Amino acid sequence: MALKETELWLKQQENETTDIRLAQAGPQGLGKRWVMPAFGVVKCNFFSSRCNATSICGGGWLLRDHSGEVVFHAREAFMPVACRLAAELLCLYWVLRSLIDLQVGSCEIWMESAAAVDAIENSGKWPRL
Repeated sequence: MALKETELWLKQQENETTDIRLAQAGPQGLGKRWVMPAFGVVKCNFFSSRCNATSICGGGWLLRDHSGEVVFHAREAFMPVACRLAAELLCLYWVLRSLIDLQVGSCEIWMESAAAVDAIENSGKWPRL
């Protein structure tokens, strides 16, 4: 049992390394293939966008199971925000609220923005957000 769990954990770490590398690659990474989560795990990928001219932002997300089948998905437009990072964090908040409303108890959440991840992990560096 422990050996099987270890193998699953190691496989998951390989998937995470691949996803992190793609996320840090920026827009060029968008064309790469989706990396599935471990068996029994669901994975939520989301993306946000902001129009500089109007400051209006929006986003979309997909929740997929370990076989790549879409379980839930959504897209939304939001009120204007000050910057791209604020749009990404607003979209993340919307994704989390949506998953809670859909009673998704546990999932992996992946995003393209390294700046948003940094803002979450080091909130003291981003007091305005």
